[in-house]
Amino acid sequence: MDSESTANLLLRTFVFLLGLIIIIPTIYKVYHYTTLRMHCNRTYGWVSRTGQGQYLGSRPYVTFSDANGVNHEVRSGVNYYFLFSPQKGEKLRVFYTESDPNSALVDNWVHYILLPIIFLCLGGILIYSVVVNSFKE
Repeated sequence: MDSESTANLLLRTFVFLLGLIIIIPTIYKVYHYTTLRMHCNRTYGWVSRTGQGQYLGSRPYVTFSDANGVNHEVRSGVNYYFLFSPQKGEKLRVFYTESDPNSALVDNWVHYILLPIIFLCLGGILIYSVVVNSFKE
């Protein structure tokens, strides 16, 4: 193997691995979110405290009542930015399990649907380009 083909092989391997590094966590996130949506209880909560972020985003606290009427306050796992930040008292959808309502998930379509689609496409394009170029040679 000459040095040019070795460099080409290393580059293709790097791009392929980068595509996998992007796709695998994204698939896990989509699987986790889908499982929660299908098998957990749904309710609406309200923003009890707006989050105070050190940088650009903030993670608000959401209070919701479970099936037994017990109130729980959870911090959203999603950073909201100044343009999309929910205000105090705003209703947000919450998914929770009865066994551990304090690990509830505050729904956010941008974070759990749009961004994973973008990352799946990006990783898929990287992997596709490597596979297609491998067969051309």
